[in-house]
Amino acid sequence: MKAQDLFYSLLKAEDEADVESILSGAGYLDDDESVWLPLGGYENNFSTVGNQQADPTGALVDKIINGIDAVLMARAFSQSISPEGPDAPPTMADAVEKFCEVRGGRLDSLSARERTSLAEAFQLRVIAVGTKDDPCYLLIDQGEG
Repeated sequence: MKAQDLFYSLLKAEDEADVESILSGAGYLDDDESVWLPLGGYENNFSTVGNQQADPTGALVDKIINGIDAVLMARAFSQSISPEGPDAPPTMADAVEKFCEVRGGRLDSLSARERTSLAEAFQLRVIAVGTKDDPCYLLIDQGEG
C-alpha cells in the first residue's frame, strides 16, 4: 500500500477497529518492530503519550485548547517570534491581542460577526463520528504542527 493511500485510509477510519484493520492489511501490525519508531524518538515517552485527562470532557477541551495554542504558535512563527523567546507574548490574552488583533485578548469585546470571522480564520474543526454511546472525535487545526 502506498503511503498516500495508507494516509487517506487512516484519515477516513472512524474507530480503533478500523485503524487496526487498515494497519494490519498494510502489514504494520506484524511482529516486526522495525516498522515502528518511538514517538518523538524517545523510548520512554509514556508521560507524553499517556498525559491525558481522566475525564473525557476534560480531555476533549484539552485537545481544543491545544489546537488554539498551535494556531497562536504558528502565527508567532510566521512573524519570526519564538514562542519561548523574549518577544513572545507572556499570556494567552496577550497572544490573542498581538496575533489576532483582539483588544485585550478578550473575545467578549468582539461582535458576533467578528467572532465568526476569527473562528473561520483559526480553522479549528471538531468532527464527531460514530454513535452517541461510542463516539470518535477528530480535531483539526491549522497550527504549527
